[in-house]
Formats: sequence, structure tokens, C-alpha cells
Amino acid sequence: MECVVDSSFALAWALPDERSSRADRIMDRLAAEDRFWVPALWWYEVANVLLIQSLALAHGLSAYDASCLELAIRKDLPLATLDKPLTKAAKEAGLTSPI
Repeated sequence: MECVVDSSFALAWALPDERSSRADRIMDRLAAEDRFWVPALWWYEVANVLLIQSLALAHGLSAYDASCLELAIRKDLPLATLDKPLTKAAKEAGLTSPI
């Protein structure tokens, strides 16, 4: 089997309170050669639901904004944003503005 999986479907497998009989039926049919495809933003969507990113929690950011902050910190680059909470978090992290 090969299919595209959205975050709600994947989270139904991981979170007991999100269980779904549809997801369970597919999980029961899985084989080693099965492949699931996800869009590039899937990871951020899942992270946003799980709220596991420490930057997001520490600064009250969405997973997407926290990923921008993490990249700027990792690359030691200024962060260009007009988002006020993200600007505040960038300053708190010691990042500068590009202008």
C-alpha cells in the first residue's frame, strides 16, 4: 500500500484520545514494504499539535515560528520577521535584526 497521510490520521495512531477505527484498520493491514508520503509542512503540523518543541513552549510560538527561530539560531543569522512574538523571541535568543 502507498498513500499520502495527513497529520490528523498519523496522530490517531500515536495519541490514545485521537484513536480512530479507520486509522486502526489501516494500521492492521500494514506491511514492511508499505510507504506513506507526507507534505513538507507535515512535520510542523505534527509538532504544533504535540507541542514538543522547546522553543515554541518557551516563547509561546507556533511550531512554524519556532522552526524559523531554531534555524536562525543554528545558522547564527539575523531573523527577518514582522511577527511581534517571534521578534521578541529572537531578541531573547540574542539574534539581531537584518536591518
